[in-house]
Amino acid sequence: MKKLILAALFLTACNQSTITPSTPTEPAAAVSQDTTVAEPVSADETKIEPKPLTLKEKLSMASKELELINMSYMPFCSKTPKDLNLFYTTLFYEMIRHESGFKNEEAYYECAKTKCYYSSGCFTDPVRGFCRITSSKMDGGFAVSRGLFQLSVSSVQNLGCKEYIKTSADLHNEDKNIKCALEIAKRYFLEDKVITAKAEAKWKGLSRYWAVLRPEFDGKPRNSYLKIEKEMKKLEGCN
Repeated sequence: MKKLILAALFLTACNQSTITPSTPTEPAAAVSQDTTVAEPVSADETKIEPKPLTLKEKLSMASKELELINMSYMPFCSKTPKDLNLFYTTLFYEMIRHESGFKNEEAYYECAKTKCYYSSGCFTDPVRGFCRITSSKMDGGFAVSRGLFQLSVSSVQNLGCKEYIKTSADLHNEDKNIKCALEIAKRYFLEDKVITAKAEAKWKGLSRYWAVLRPEFDGKPRNSYLKIEKEMKKLEGCN
């Protein structure tokens, strides 16, 4: 009996000596007790602001009103709205290129150093030379062309723009400048039914206002006109 007890004790001791102690584990991360509830995001905060329109997109929208005029009696383009929209968008875009170089802040005093080039007559300024006479007292009595389409406050007042063009600064507002240019273009299209022409020593159509659409200046070809003409000839369906 003693032998059995000793054998049992011997086996128990052996088993205990082979047990590998367990590796202590890191304590579990403490659970945050913060019960703050996130504020809901309002619908206004989730709205995505629309991308601002590019200049060509603005001109495309503005030209749509001219398309209706053109389609009724001007055969120089094919009769699809898409072609006409592209025609006017390109025309206005190229006009801006040569009028202001796409600089909305551009301001040009209508003066010449050597002689008077303006049919309205000139006054002489000791610094600027021969400057176009204007009835407006804005801009110190000078005619100053401003903004993308190079419009002057004095000239646009009687051309459908006086309700929103009240100061020189208004002409440096891109949207107002484009809108006013459209009003002028629309008026001269309706009156002359051409973009550019010369009759009895007077310019017709849009060339009544924008010199870049006049083929010649002082008896010589005008480079800006030739470059605009080159771009327009690239369009299919238009002459």
